[in-house]
Amino acid sequence: MTRNNSRTRNGGLVALTLVSLTAMTGAANAANIDGEAVFAGAILDTCAVTVPVPGALGSSADATRLGSDEAGGSAAQAQIVTNNPRANLQVIAPTNFTLAPAGSDTDTTFAASHTIDGSTLDAGISALLPVGITTASVDASATKSSGAFEGGAYTMTVTVRCITE
Repeated sequence: MTRNNSRTRNGGLVALTLVSLTAMTGAANAANIDGEAVFAGAILDTCAVTVPVPGALGSSADATRLGSDEAGGSAAQAQIVTNNPRANLQVIAPTNFTLAPAGSDTDTTFAASHTIDGSTLDAGISALLPVGITTASVDASATKSSGAFEGGAYTMTVTVRCITE
């Protein structure tokens, strides 16, 4: 009987040794399996222009000029918001009145300008904008080369444009 017990003990020892070797071999062959989580995003260049304060036209004493810089006139205030460090502001002068007595556009020259931080630029000349919010004063005028403006209501529109590159 003792013999059978020693075989069981030896057989059990061999089985235990095989299990231990298998566990160690599995640990030696273990590898890290990694995956990658990819994140993507985009920031679109934006530029928004609002004109919360409209301008007003005043008249010269001889009625040959209407302008926001004349007595009774005032500049429009535009706010520009951009996230693009290469954004530019440009104003485009009107080419005619949108409301005026008949014939008022005849012999009339239109002009516009904008002022940012004390620097004034004429229509068509761009100004580089900083990232964030910028306030610009916008002026407009109409000048008669012959004759004078008649009595009546006058309206003209200046385009305030933000250009992103």
